[in-house]
Amino acid sequence: MINYSILIPHKNQPLLLQKCINSVPLRDDVQIIVVDDNSDPEIVDFNNFPGKDNPMVEIHLTKEGKGAGYARNVGLPHVKGKWLTIIGADDYFNPCLSQAMDEFADTTYDVVFFKGTAIRLSDGKESTRGDELNNRIEVALNTGDFTLALLYSGDVKKFFNMNFIKTHNLTFNEVRWGNDVVFMSWVAYYAQSCCASNLPIYCITESDTSLIKSRTKESLIVRFLEEGKNVEIVSQRFPFEKSIYYWYFRAWFNLYKVSKAHALKYLPKSIKIGGVNFMKEIINAKFS
Repeated sequence: MINYSILIPHKNQPLLLQKCINSVPLRDDVQIIVVDDNSDPEIVDFNNFPGKDNPMVEIHLTKEGKGAGYARNVGLPHVKGKWLTIIGADDYFNPCLSQAMDEFADTTYDVVFFKGTAIRLSDGKESTRGDELNNRIEVALNTGDFTLALLYSGDVKKFFNMNFIKTHNLTFNEVRWGNDVVFMSWVAYYAQSCCASNLPIYCITESDTSLIKSRTKESLIVRFLEEGKNVEIVSQRFPFEKSIYYWYFRAWFNLYKVSKAHALKYLPKSIKIGGVNFMKEIINAKFS
């Protein structure tokens, strides 16, 4: 019986992908799904693709080149496990993952949140990139309130119950940046039963080439659009009090001040009005 399916979208990072696969504990109840997003054959040896000889690994090759959101959606129908966890090909799991799998295999939560670690690929030193979600999980552990954890838009460091995913027909937006934002918005909207753990199962790697580091005009516009959709969804369930405004202020204000001239031109009217009003509200909440 497969309890856990691990979905890994991949593009042009074979050595890091192999490290990621190697970090998964050898267990009979684990399925690893690798979806390749049209990698360059000059970079990836497809005859010796990472995980090819690993019995836990299924490899799905796509040629469309539509990005990590598309790769995630290609992988979803192949999930066999009760639980789904998602990991970037450049990240890896910490040894305590197996302990977490034992602990939560028979539970029925919609979502389980975990802490994590982070390092810089350039020198292997600790990074602060995962601190924000760790802090939100600490709030959930101390108070039982999962609001801040649910409003974090990253899809990693979590176990998702596949019955929950299927019931609400959750998929990923097929955009190059922020493809998990709207997915996590709907998770936040629907999730009723959540749990948090102190186990740091996941290690984020930080590099200058990561998609999250992109500050091009196109990437900023796409992120702005995705965050606008996020606000429209989650605001239907969560009242935006000042403590929550602060988290959104950090994410929105940097994008807005850099890209507002471009973003406002392309935003659909409903998101444009809601987004601008929301920006005014969070600025007032932050500085009042």
